[in-house]
Amino acid sequence: MLSYEDEHAYGILADAAAVIEVTDGNEDAFLSPGEKNRWKTIGSKSYRNLWLTGRVCASILWARCAAGIDIVPWAELETISRNADGRGIRPQIFHCGNLVDRDLSISHTLELVLVLLAKRSGLRVACDIVAAGTVSETVSQRFFLPSEQELHRDQVWAVKETAYKAMHENQSYMPLRWSTRNVGGNTFSCIDLDFGGNRSMSIETYCYRDHVIAVGGREERQKPERKATQ
Repeated sequence: MLSYEDEHAYGILADAAAVIEVTDGNEDAFLSPGEKNRWKTIGSKSYRNLWLTGRVCASILWARCAAGIDIVPWAELETISRNADGRGIRPQIFHCGNLVDRDLSISHTLELVLVLLAKRSGLRVACDIVAAGTVSETVSQRFFLPSEQELHRDQVWAVKETAYKAMHENQSYMPLRWSTRNVGGNTFSCIDLDFGGNRSMSIETYCYRDHVIAVGGREERQKPERKATQ
């Protein structure tokens, strides 16, 4: 696992295969009762491994960075990303049944899992990770603005996804809504065109093991939902 920290968030980048090597055969020890129930319903072994890795990383981040403890109380922590109807929602972490007032973001490829936890309440954090070569020219021609066509395709996609996660208010993802530009080095500015350019954020990008990573954070526009149903 690799640790990450910036002004908005703490993070962990993990190789799912390495985490599964540690947890294999003893998954119950790393999951809350609710997570164990969800674990049993996941049919795909590869997705099950990625899902477990994300939960392990989220619990470690809460324990070490939010609570300041070294021993992770696995059974007391639960990360959910679906509501009672089975629809995807922003990831939320609960401690002893109470929503932790820290924003959480999880992204993965087929190999790596990236998790961010906000440093304090009132911040919205987001991340995305893309394997190199994922975004084709066809995709860029369809979903990128003319000004983005000359930029690195995987980088632009990761930035757009990160901006959407950080700034959307329950709208569907529309890549053309988010205008990205490189402002120097690996730093991008992303503007929400639906707000006439009045909402924007800075997003940092990194390369790791043939992957593009994007991370960003901003002040929250709305209070996080206080309740969620497993």
